[in-house]
Parts: sequence; structure tokens; C-alpha cells
Amino acid sequence: MFVYTFECPKGLDKNNAPKYENVFNIVYSGDTVTYMAPSEYGFARCGIDIELYQSSTHTDEVLFDFDEDISIPTFKACKDLAGGDLNSELDVCKYFFSYLAREKEETASEQSIYIPTRADFVNEVQPTVQFALSMAFSLTSEVKQQLIEDFKELGMGALSLINDPVSLAIFLTPYLYNSGIPYEASQLVADCTVLTRLIGTDIMLVLSVAMYLMGSESDLGANLVRSFMVHYPEVGHALLKDYLANL
Repeated sequence: MFVYTFECPKGLDKNNAPKYENVFNIVYSGDTVTYMAPSEYGFARCGIDIELYQSSTHTDEVLFDFDEDISIPTFKACKDLAGGDLNSELDVCKYFFSYLAREKEETASEQSIYIPTRADFVNEVQPTVQFALSMAFSLTSEVKQQLIEDFKELGMGALSLINDPVSLAIFLTPYLYNSGIPYEASQLVADCTVLTRLIGTDIMLVLSVAMYLMGSESDLGANLVRSFMVHYPEVGHALLKDYLANL
């Protein structure tokens, strides 16, 4: 019996993942789902990975030749503030996870957050990430738009806001209330404390990822849309068909 998976995430402990030689994972390096959960935290897939393509440019050519109706935004390279360019989804994933799982520096301040292991992430960051994502998806469209406009009006004041957890909690409170999202004041402050530490400590990472996802004014959100669309079954089918034709 042979098993084939398509765009499969990593859900097994890499130390105990079975080495099945009859399981083949068809993955495309531009699909961020295939990097979840990160190998830096000890996760893996069972079986044998078959990489389709690592080049964003070649991927775009394949999709256009396969079906003009599959129209995903072209990958927009962004400047990696740590040095060099992020020229593909693979570059972005490698940079993001290696930075996320870096070891603590001896000179780091007490406010710095380092999450080199899965346990560190679960204990220190995961609840806040879940809160932030939940808030982002739960705010009504009107409230979300108002929040964005109000944040823009703060100008340089936004920098002090995102570095003060109490001020950030006070700022977010009316938007949560107006969207009917339940919260406890003490927990909101606790979550904002982690958020401000993450943003303040890893501002280079935050800016790099923001630049990758949101892009410039001319291609606003192109990579964000692309990151969702490359997981579409039609995209996987097109890439696999071209891959097999060129074996």
C-alpha cells in the first residue's frame, strides 16, 4: 500500500515520527502550511517529502501555462532588515522560524522574549497569539476599520502606545466592547504585556514580516493574498502536473 499526501503540515514529534517508505508527501515550498508546526520546535512529517518547486518565478510560469484562471499575485520580494533580500516564500519561512527560535543572548534585557523551544512558545506566547488572532477575526468590519483609522491618527504616538501594555489595553477596550467580544481587564493587560514585549524586542522581525505580507502601497497585501491562494487544490494540481511532465 502507498500513501500520498498533498501540502501536509507537520504534526508529529520528529524524534518519534515513523520512517514510512511507502508514504510520499507532495509539498511546495511556497505553501507556508507545510512549515507548520515548525521543525525548529521538534515537529515533522512521516514518510518522504517530494518538493515540487522552490522558485516563485517558475511557479508563476507553471500556473499561467496550466490555466490562466489561476491568477495569484506575483511574489513581491522584500528587504530583510537583518541583511539581504527575501526573494521567495522559502526565504521568508526560513528567516522567520530561525529568528523565532533563536537562543537567548547573554546581553538581553529582562523585557526580551526568546522562544527557542516548543515549551517556551506554549507557555509564554501561544495564549497571546490566540487572543490576537481571535480579536482580529472577531472585530466587526466597521470596528476594525475604525481601529485602523484611529491608530493612523496617532502618528508617532502609536510607537509609545505599542510599548506600554496598559495604554494598549485601554486603547483596545472600546473596540472589543463595540464588537461584543468578552474579556477580563487583567487578562487583557497580561496579553498586551506580551504583545508589547514581542513588538518591542523583535521589531525587526515584525517589520520584516509586515513588509512581506503587506508590501508597498503599489502591491498592498499581494503576498498575504498569495500565501492563502498557494494552498488551493488547483495550484497543487497544476504544480504536480508540470512536475510529473518534466521528470
